[in-house]
Amino acid sequence: IDPAAGGKVSRDETAYAIGGFLNGTVYVLAVGGVPGGYDLETLERLATVIAGFAPQGVTIEKNMGYGAFAAIFTPILRRKLRGVEIEEDLVSGQKELRIINTLAPVMGRGSLVFTEQAVQHDEETTSGYAPSERAHYSVFYQLGRLTRQRDSLPHDDRADALEGLVRKYQTEMAQDQKKRLESQLRKEHEEMMRDPLGHNRYGDRGSKSGRLSMLARRRQR
Repeated sequence: IDPAAGGKVSRDETAYAIGGFLNGTVYVLAVGGVPGGYDLETLERLATVIAGFAPQGVTIEKNMGYGAFAAIFTPILRRKLRGVEIEEDLVSGQKELRIINTLAPVMGRGSLVFTEQAVQHDEETTSGYAPSERAHYSVFYQLGRLTRQRDSLPHDDRADALEGLVRKYQTEMAQDQKKRLESQLRKEHEEMMRDPLGHNRYGDRGSKSGRLSMLARRRQR
């Protein structure tokens, strides 16, 4: 959860990103937001949305209000979602750079997947804004137009929340990538030990390394 910076006055959202991690990939189930402000109605709406996904844990960005949002929101959320682990996350550095540096590598290797439900949720939660403003609140608009320049977007709350979600799984992603590399190296080693010289006398295609078999080399002469 990324609490709104200036409440209703700034027209920022309290944004959220909900997802999970499996086989090296972050799956996004929902990205959305509620109008800024800490009034009870807004927090109840937010708690209802989150509880609907029954997450194992909730992380709240601590920067805005230095924990004030978590202090107000935690008892509301626990009434709807008992036993959920709630923690706070203090971030630093320029926001735009942090978002890009976290998301770009993950998106570049295809390890960030939006479910159809997430796409629909983003559209539904922007439909309440005026048509001229609606696009600016969409996470896809924000991801497509965010630059490294400070304040490059009028609203980047949903992209910020998504960055927090992905950053939550960075350690697991690094470990998974290491395991995949070790597995690939192990397969290549086993292949080399089976056919150290790449002869593969009884095949035409040679080994998976791309070397021609002895039979194929003879045919080329």
